[in-house]
Amino acid sequence: VVLGTAPTLNVSTTSVTAMDYIFGNGPSAVQSFTVTGSNLSPAGTGNNVIFVSSSGGLFEYSTDNITFTEDVTSFTFTGSSFSQIIYVQLKAGLAVNTYSDVVDIGYYYDNNSPFDIEKTVNLSGEVTAVAATISTGTITGSPFCVTASTGASVSVPFTSTGTFNAGNVYTAQLSNNAGSFASPVNIGTVTSVANSGTITATIPANTATGTGYRIRVVASNPTTTGANNGTNLIINLASNSIAPTAPQTIPIGVNGNTLTVTET
Repeated sequence: VVLGTAPTLNVSTTSVTAMDYIFGNGPSAVQSFTVTGSNLSPAGTGNNVIFVSSSGGLFEYSTDNITFTEDVTSFTFTGSSFSQIIYVQLKAGLAVNTYSDVVDIGYYYDNNSPFDIEKTVNLSGEVTAVAATISTGTITGSPFCVTASTGASVSVPFTSTGTFNAGNVYTAQLSNNAGSFASPVNIGTVTSVANSGTITATIPANTATGTGYRIRVVASNPTTTGANNGTNLIINLASNSIAPTAPQTIPIGVNGNTLTVTET
């Protein structure tokens, strides 16, 4: 008895990843893998290889990189060996999420299930949200005057792009007098998912005098840091002094020393 060489079915990879796109911009870029077979029999009788997504509806397949389908895709070949590139992409129109599936590649020689040889390839991809951005609008009212006990009101307009989730909080932040946000001061908030608005804020009392302040808006969900207002803001810390400071004893009908109040 002479035994023939065992048939083989191989795939070039067991995993195809990074089929990603930004929400609204699908499908993903096309990836591919190669299926090869040898010593398949009976030769020349229209042997079949098929591949199918186990759950379906997430990825699309093609043998020519032109026509893609979610359905079972098959191709026939003649002879005892073949090599076929399978193109795959994450389909368009999916929600923001991560996706995975398993493609079964099977060979049968009599057009009947089950497969005589079977291989699998894991697929994965992700639909990501549009990157959120925030722009801070023009701030009016500079120079602002604060005292040791009283702050200054300021309106902070902003616009944003992207999707913000329920409970998102926009926060206006004040830089230091050099425009740095290394240790920002929160000066006002508004809870909103809208892509525009105005935050009613207050520059804190006792803020140091300076000519290089900036204001920006940040968001909490998703966490997003916006650009600052783009123009230096002036804050003046006012102080009052009274002279003379010495106590006075003033008899009835006699004027005391004049008190002078000086604001700086």
